[in-house]
Amino acid sequence: NTLTMLLGLLDRGGSETLDMTMRCMFRHILQKVRGLQELKQVQLLAFPSAVHLFLDTEVAIALLTSLKKHLYADRDEAYDATDKLVRELTAYITPGELVDAETVRQNQDIIISRELDEPIVALLSLELSRDPSRRAKGELELDRALHVRRRELFQTFYDFLRLLVRGNKRCQEKIFPVVSVFMDHVGVEHLNVADTIAEVFRDNPGLLIQVKQGFLQQFIGWIIEYGRKARWLRFFEAFLEIKGVPVRRTQDLILFLLLQNSEEVVDLDCDYTEGVMLGPEDKRIGKTRIDLMVENEHFAKYASLLKYHCSCINLLAMCASGRNASAKALLAPVTPLKLIIANILDTDVRKDGTREDAIDLDTLQYVKTPWVRLMHDVYFSSQDHTATSTMLCVERLWSGHLSSGEGDTEEEEETYKGGPCIMLEFATALETLVERLKARPTGEEVRADNLDGVKDNWGHDLGVHVTYGAEIVKALKTLFTRKDAYAGVRSVGHRRDVVASSRDIPQEGGHGMGGDHAQSTE
Repeated sequence: NTLTMLLGLLDRGGSETLDMTMRCMFRHILQKVRGLQELKQVQLLAFPSAVHLFLDTEVAIALLTSLKKHLYADRDEAYDATDKLVRELTAYITPGELVDAETVRQNQDIIISRELDEPIVALLSLELSRDPSRRAKGELELDRALHVRRRELFQTFYDFLRLLVRGNKRCQEKIFPVVSVFMDHVGVEHLNVADTIAEVFRDNPGLLIQVKQGFLQQFIGWIIEYGRKARWLRFFEAFLEIKGVPVRRTQDLILFLLLQNSEEVVDLDCDYTEGVMLGPEDKRIGKTRIDLMVENEHFAKYASLLKYHCSCINLLAMCASGRNASAKALLAPVTPLKLIIANILDTDVRKDGTREDAIDLDTLQYVKTPWVRLMHDVYFSSQDHTATSTMLCVERLWSGHLSSGEGDTEEEEETYKGGPCIMLEFATALETLVERLKARPTGEEVRADNLDGVKDNWGHDLGVHVTYGAEIVKALKTLFTRKDAYAGVRSVGHRRDVVASSRDIPQEGGHGMGGDHAQSTE
């Protein structure tokens, strides 16, 4: 590709382009590796939009430099001008109808080549004083910024930098050395720094390998100090996988930190009747998860406890995803399969056993989704014999509560005698999803992101149901590709006998009992 580009420049370029190309070739004729590295940085401004951005960055750098002294002097017009300028530049790297992914990447490269990030990072060194008085009173709240205009401008900067580094290794590596500057602003109310820091590391193996325990420990400490914020848990997700592939090292590291601080950080029940991890004046003291679901509390713009709960369950699942057997083993006693099933089937059941009818369907599924993922990552994908035995023995997975009592026939013992079970929940959820999608306009693309917030006769957010359905299909696909799962389905009434022989059922690539037995079991 590099040679083709050079030949194209020699063939079609003007005299000036020809001269620069030949100079580049001769300069590195004996330094091939260095030459190729330099050519990777070469950008051809082939489109008018690229030329406009190139010129705009030149103007922006000059303006930001000149505005700096006025920002130090706290002049309102300087804040307005700087905010407007950075927002205009942000539009170049914001994906949309007019800016596709390839154009975004090209614009990111132009901006980082012109080093526009440097004056913006320099402005982030302006002092942002904070008021810690609420924490001094024992409230688990973020610090208020004493300079509101500066805090608002800083958020504009962080939004720009987050989009600048997203999916671009070159930009990530350029911003990585100044992450410590960003860390100074974590804990300020209405200032989202965590998402920008997470994007610096996301899907970048070279940077993830440099992450140390102390760096991640700081965010655990901030949760304990400032209270439960879902975005600080979502921050850890960027470190757990690279383009969907789990990273074992950071899985173990983050799970260790979570379990080490489980009392303050891990939320398995979302029960705040005792006001744990809430400030003394928090209005949510005394509320349970059902109360929060009735209120659709996860729609709160800031500090949603329901969102924190779901983010916590999802984070635990991500720590155990893939083939991380040690993480699955650590989480099994913390999140028993019986507990997971109860959180899926009894999401709307109050402590007195009554079901709450006032909860929106999609709110229920919003809460159930991470629990399904946890069940998949800790149990369904586990090859551990204990986990396998648990799946075959546990009640309400394959059927409702087992029938019992004298006089029952063998057939009656194997008969589903009512009561909710996971398989029935999954089937019902998928059937309802099909009905909802059939009611949508013909030809509409089915994706969770383009259905987010879509209301219909069933619920307030169809995108949530699509996500829930995807997790169900993923879980079922894993479960039904296991031979020991077929054994469990085959004889629910005799599951204890199945468990006794489950160790002998060969898995894919494994060696168990003879071929005839394995074939009949399947």
